[in-house]
Amino acid sequence: MRTSLATAELVARDTGILLMLDGAESSFLDLRDPSHLDFEYHQQMDAVLAALRGEGGPLRALHLGGAGCALARAWDVTHPGSQQVAVEIDEILASQVRTWFDLPRSPRLRIRVGDAAEVGKTLGKDEKSGKLTCISVYGVEKTRSRVEEEHVRAVADLERFGARAAFLRKLVDDMVGRTK
Repeated sequence: MRTSLATAELVARDTGILLMLDGAESSFLDLRDPSHLDFEYHQQMDAVLAALRGEGGPLRALHLGGAGCALARAWDVTHPGSQQVAVEIDEILASQVRTWFDLPRSPRLRIRVGDAAEVGKTLGKDEKSGKLTCISVYGVEKTRSRVEEEHVRAVADLERFGARAAFLRKLVDDMVGRTK
């Protein structure tokens, strides 16, 4: 099937369905065990989450690039009460995945069409709406200090995964240097 940006193919494999986009593996959803994560980078993200937050408990997550929403589907099962948003640039794919796969409904999982590079808020929006933020509570310098402390902790927690966690290490490093 043609989507907005690719050709999608659903392939039966083992106990689930593999979503292929232009011939590349994109998502695997296990039909017997929704908590099963087949892709290594999903497993790494799940392990980091467990290391930083512990097992279970609700979370709020933003997935940039949803595809088949395999990670969001797994976290819905392993973290009951979670609220997640998946941002997918491909409009047709975003609408089709709900018909193809047994995905949680809103508010547990919202699928939005948009460019992950443009996701975010207008500068100062939280302050204008009176929303509590780290900067409003701790100030800029203490917030910077806390971010640096958490960065050190995250990097240390990722060390046990070695080279397999290179992507997540870069993500953590990029988050420290982000400007918006």
